[in-house]
Amino acid sequence: MEDVCLVFSDLDFPAYLLEIDAESLKTKLISRIFDSKWGGKSERLDVTLNVEQAVYGRDALAKGLYSRMFDYLVQVSAQITKQSPSVSTGQYTNVGRILQTNSVASCRQMCFAANGL
Repeated sequence: MEDVCLVFSDLDFPAYLLEIDAESLKTKLISRIFDSKWGGKSERLDVTLNVEQAVYGRDALAKGLYSRMFDYLVQVSAQITKQSPSVSTGQYTNVGRILQTNSVASCRQMCFAANGL
C-alpha cells in the first residue's frame, strides 16, 4: 500500500469554504483588472498588486466576510427569539455580547443553540 500525501496551499481551505476555485481566489487577491479608456480607445489591463495593495485587498475581503457573517448571526438570533418569545435571555446569549468577547467558544455555543444542539 502506498502512502499518499496531499499538499494543500494556504488558500485551499478558504476557497473550499467560499465554494470557489483556489486559483481564482489567489488571482483575485494578488491582481486587479483595470479598464482604461483614453481617446476613444478601450483597453483592459491585468495588473499585479504590490504587497501593501494585496494586504489591503485581503483585509477588505475579511471585513466583508465578517460583516456578512455577523448579519447572518443577527438574523438567526432574531428568528430564534421570534419562534420562542418565552425564551429567557439566560438560555440564548445576545449576538453582540458573544462577538464582543472575541471568544470562539461563545460563538460556537450560540451556533449550537441556534441549531437546537
